Amino acid sequence: MNDSPADRDRCPTCKGPLSGGSCPSCTAVPGVQIIRREIVLLVIIAVAAVPTYMVTRRAADLNRQRNAHIAAYWYRQGERQLREGKPEAAIASLREATTNDHDDRGFAFALAQALGATNRDDEARLALLRLRESAPESPQINLQLARLAARDHDMQDALRYYHHALYGLWTGEKVDEQRRQVRLELIHLLLNHKDRSRALAELMAFSTDAPRTASVQLELGQLYVEAGDASNALQHFAQAAQMDTRNVAALSGAGETSFQLGDYKTAEGYLSRATALDRSATRAAQLLETTQLIQSSDPLESHLSRLEQVQRLRAALDQSASRLQCGGNAPIGPVKSPLQLEIDALLPKVTPENLREDPELLAAGADLVFKIEETTSQTCGKPMGLDEALLLAGRKHGATER
Repeated sequence: MNDSPADRDRCPTCKGPLSGGSCPSCTAVPGVQIIRREIVLLVIIAVAAVPTYMVTRRAADLNRQRNAHIAAYWYRQGERQLREGKPEAAIASLREATTNDHDDRGFAFALAQALGATNRDDEARLALLRLRESAPESPQINLQLARLAARDHDMQDALRYYHHALYGLWTGEKVDEQRRQVRLELIHLLLNHKDRSRALAELMAFSTDAPRTASVQLELGQLYVEAGDASNALQHFAQAAQMDTRNVAALSGAGETSFQLGDYKTAEGYLSRATALDRSATRAAQLLETTQLIQSSDPLESHLSRLEQVQRLRAALDQSASRLQCGGNAPIGPVKSPLQLEIDALLPKVTPENLREDPELLAAGADLVFKIEETTSQTCGKPMGLDEALLLAGRKHGATER
């Protein structure tokens, strides 16, 4: 039935009279009620959707928790299998862990370590590089990458990653100790590759904050020896020996480095203490014997009287003459070598009176002894006993420079 003209002039909501198209009573506009009904419907739908959303979210949370539990189980299995020496089984378990929990970097890192332990270096490196994209400052990730590069003899990458590890974001209570261990690992790598200059630079950095204990100072001394720095090695050996007066290794190290530096008096003191504590320290005993022989045969020792200088120089010239007889240096028939002729000419002049008048005679005689010992060490092999002592005494006084 069609609305009458009277109905068309009334508000469809309150049936009140309309004025200018709107209802003064309820201010409703024709068609607004449709919009209101749609809003109400949307509200109802939204309210009804909340429980559904909560249920779905709860289900997702439960699923994540379930996957996390499964991942943790496989992770524990993998760790146990690694301890039992079953790396292949461990890799399979750790893959399951990472599959069930993509977000846990610890699982992925453990898998990378297991891959590296089984020499699957390419896979391990790829896994570590993926991890490093989200954690470039991780010292553990950089350290593993450094070790892989070192194993591939890629020193450039190894150095880069070791330094990233050293200056990374370490956490925990023993940060300084962890950094020291990484630097020590780097030092050993450089020494193994005969890169002494870089090894010395890292050793200097390591020494600045190294613990002041006898064991650490002893280790530093040994590393400096391997790096070819006897002076720094002696300092650390001496510190270790001072901290632990019965440490034979420290005493022997201090004695040997003093010997290398030509400080035979200091060497004798350390070596005497080392051999007194350990009679089986054969290297220390041999060096001690040589040290004492040098000090008892060197004609240029400053504390000697003129008579002692003469006696030592004449004994040294006699020993050098005997050394000239080795190998191809022995004269053929009556013909003497030029060096023997020099000895023959000098020996009669070596008297206290001549030394008093010509102080340079002592140095000239010592130089001749050194020249003979140096020459015969190349033609007759390594000198032993008194010959070695005379050669080392000449080097100590810089005979080649005079």
